[in-house]
Amino acid sequence: MAPLLDLLVPEDTVLVAVRCPLPELNRREADRGDRSPGLAALQYAQVHAHGPHDIDVDTSVHTPSECARRIRDFLPDRPRPTAFETLKRTLSRRD
Repeated sequence: MAPLLDLLVPEDTVLVAVRCPLPELNRREADRGDRSPGLAALQYAQVHAHGPHDIDVDTSVHTPSECARRIRDFLPDRPRPTAFETLKRTLSRRD
């Protein structure tokens, strides 16, 4: 995440948490068959460990199109500071 803090414009960056329950991720992983078994479980806790997000979408509840619409509808009225702005301020204080 640290390299992105200097590359992206915090005011224009939206952090989207794309979530899915672990049992569903495991099922999808097995159905695809193109990943090592257990990879989803191994990465599950780390994926969103960096902190806050501006919006969450759940792919077990919504289709990809519905997730995209939720994000699109969120953009015009997103709160400030953005999660990225908050994250940048927080991580910059640690340096």
